[in-house]
Amino acid sequence: MLTLTLSAFAAEASGTDPSVVLLQYGAIGAFTVVLLAFAASAIKRERERADRAEEQLRELHTLMRTDVIPVLVKVSEGFARVTDTLADAAAALRERR
Repeated sequence: MLTLTLSAFAAEASGTDPSVVLLQYGAIGAFTVVLLAFAASAIKRERERADRAEEQLRELHTLMRTDVIPVLVKVSEGFARVTDTLADAAAALRERR
């Protein structure tokens, strides 16, 4: 395994394609090339997925700031007014007794 790594490093240093160097090892080299290709495609796919998720998160934050939060503020103000009105009504009922 160390020889395989050193050969790939030597190939990179000399400017040749590492897959050519790996293929000289036969089945193990071919398997390594396929595995490296799969790993590269998986990394690319996951990066694209993460980028899409980040964009969706940005859109959700924008929606929350522009639409949801102002409505929640109005609702909480309404609840405060209702609470005050109920407290006034309860006080008026107590005074009548």
